[in-house]
Amino acid sequence: MISCAPAHFHSPLPIQSIWKQDKVGSFSGFNQQELLQETEKTLSASQHCYHAHMKLIEMERELNSGDHNVDTIKAKLEKLQTEKARYEAEKKRMEEREAAMIERDLIKKKILWLEYNKVQAEVCELKDQKTGIKNEYKQSIEE
Repeated sequence: MISCAPAHFHSPLPIQSIWKQDKVGSFSGFNQQELLQETEKTLSASQHCYHAHMKLIEMERELNSGDHNVDTIKAKLEKLQTEKARYEAEKKRMEEREAAMIERDLIKKKILWLEYNKVQAEVCELKDQKTGIKNEYKQSIEE
């Protein structure tokens, strides 16, 4: 037993037992995980148990963050698929609109062509009437 106390000071407790009580006092403030880690540190000189435990904790964190990444990627994929479906529907509407505009232009051209044919038929009829009136006039003059 080693004592650092002066010779005139006589303590019933040796200094080593005070140090042990001090360490026990510091352990009382730890939660279960911290208590386990500190116990692992003090049990072996190489602290193999403690290092293995810390490695397991780190691996668990990585694994959990990996699950989070998978969930995040899945959510992003679903969002992108929804967006893609919306864009495809919009594309289909635009293609239908384009086809309707082309058909509208074609119908306008057909209407103009029909009006042209109608006017041309009227012109031919008027020419025929004119020719008929001229012929009647010539016949009336000759008579």
